[in-house]
Amino acid sequence: MKKFIFSFFLLLSFLCLQAQEKDSVSNDKIEDVVILGRPKIDCQKIYEEEKMLYEKQTEELKKLNFETLFDELLKLKEFQKIKYDERKIVILNPDYNTIISSCGNDSFSHCKHYEKFISKDVFEKVWNKNSYLKILNFFNNKIIIPFD
Repeated sequence: MKKFIFSFFLLLSFLCLQAQEKDSVSNDKIEDVVILGRPKIDCQKIYEEEKMLYEKQTEELKKLNFETLFDELLKLKEFQKIKYDERKIVILNPDYNTIISSCGNDSFSHCKHYEKFISKDVFEKVWNKNSYLKILNFFNNKIIIPFD
């Protein structure tokens, strides 16, 4: 049985080699070739799209009113628990990051990107003097540290 299987694979290998040799001898031009690779990235287009997105978000941010945001947040039971917790420092970090897997070798990472981010503008609008005072008064015995 082993000899039969070995002979079968040997015959199969021989036929494959014959087919490859026949293809290479009889076909002198290559047709229907698909070249796989990275698509060309238009860095200027990416920059303009990021800039347009930032400008759109900035216009939308101007319409928003955050004056009652902390009034509503402080009603939440999570904030009530923190208020009566014995720890003295409260760090408020509203930032979140989206992680995109990338090794940094792609063309996208080499493009120049728009230098402004809406998160900085949101932080400044949310953390105005009145908002900070509301938080400070709510946590009257704690040190408040708002993170950007």
